Amino acid sequence: MILYRLRFALVLLVLTVVGGTVGFRWIEGWTWLESAWMMGITLTTIGFGEIHPMSDEGRIFTLVLIVGGISVGSYTATEITRYVVEGDLQRDIEARRWRRAMDTMHDHHVVIGYGRLGREVALELRHAEAPVVVVETEGTAADCAERDGFVVVRGDGTTDDSLRSAAIERARGAAIATSSNASNVFITLSVRQLNPRMLILTRVDDDETARKALKAGANHVLSPQGLGGAHMAHALLRPNARAFLDLAMSRASRELEIGEVTVSGTPHTLAELAAPEKHKVIVVAIRKADGRMITVPGPRDELVAGDIAILVGRPDNVRAFAKTMA
Repeated sequence: MILYRLRFALVLLVLTVVGGTVGFRWIEGWTWLESAWMMGITLTTIGFGEIHPMSDEGRIFTLVLIVGGISVGSYTATEITRYVVEGDLQRDIEARRWRRAMDTMHDHHVVIGYGRLGREVALELRHAEAPVVVVETEGTAADCAERDGFVVVRGDGTTDDSLRSAAIERARGAAIATSSNASNVFITLSVRQLNPRMLILTRVDDDETARKALKAGANHVLSPQGLGGAHMAHALLRPNARAFLDLAMSRASRELEIGEVTVSGTPHTLAELAAPEKHKVIVVAIRKADGRMITVPGPRDELVAGDIAILVGRPDNVRAFAKTMA
């Protein structure tokens, strides 16, 4: 509404300037430059005086122009001040920045729901240097996501418009983490229809919802309660193994990382690669192109194009090994 009033005021100001210039030109017969100059000093009330002797009609026109011009100028100045002071200027700048960011976004991850789980997912993705877009309808949570530095779509994730605003068609993956099971299943179905190829991870609270989410198109489902319970049980039964995994998965860790590398080069056996000796990483599993998972691969196991190697090592060593396999 403020922007509409500002545009209206600017249009009135332009019409006043054009009308005054044309009026002086028509009434007094001055040149366009002389008419524009007279219009300027009249509107701004500078008071240099008449540039030529003026007729009575011209003086009457000038009186009307002074009253109307001052009124329009004051109105325009008020609307400009309101536009700046009330924050609309900053919001428009941020909106343009957001549109530019979304226009260039591709192969990103969309996090739908910025509660405790959604926030952790977004922070982990950013730690892995993956581009992230957050979709959140609740104002406080959306503000939190913006303070955390994420690109935010303020909208309902159950609507296709909000998902399209997050460039879901160009996204690589989606984490659906709202607090509602029904919403999560519905969003999963919508996301799968908009992007049949993307990876979808959906939060669920029970087995029935998990089955529905998988049927709706989720690649994987996650139960925070189940995951937390398993985490605690493993910490009790195998505390050192649990500590190792926590170190590998922690955002704060710079010593260890569990990564994966998609192979696109020529085939090599693990013995030929000599990953531990040459690259200081350990290949702990191989996902074959046909979907089979080879755990604890041996020296004779091959990495061929399309395979995915799961690695353990320092982050910089994992990235260096990935470059050799590209």
